[in-house]
Amino acid sequence: MDSIDALAAVGVREELQARGWDRRWPACPEEARSLGRWPGSRDGGFPEQLPLRLPARLERQARAACWYTSAEAIDALRDWRAQYPHVKPSRRWAPAGLESALEEYDQLASLVTTTGEIWRAGIEHGMNAVAVCHMTSR
Repeated sequence: MDSIDALAAVGVREELQARGWDRRWPACPEEARSLGRWPGSRDGGFPEQLPLRLPARLERQARAACWYTSAEAIDALRDWRAQYPHVKPSRRWAPAGLESALEEYDQLASLVTTTGEIWRAGIEHGMNAVAVCHMTSR
């Protein structure tokens, strides 16, 4: 495990603890492990990628926590897509009279926590921990 991986692992654990998610979760359904984007994921993503090698148990715990705390919103987003097949949230476009559907989508999407959010928060926590250690070692 590389130092960035160790830093991220410490930070991911801290993020899970902060959210009250540091516990056992049921195994995720197969679709939660697919490489595609989850319903509610923001389009565009981030221009930079940072590959991480996290301990398998920690990765499974974080993925399950995200999935099960977002399950209702994911189901609601699927229903939303069935109800508004012509609205394009990724393009911020809706046919005339359905503009409010975009606001509804945004509200539902804000209730979905992706693993990417947890990984980014974990890296931030890890970097903050390093900064604190560096400051106290002076």
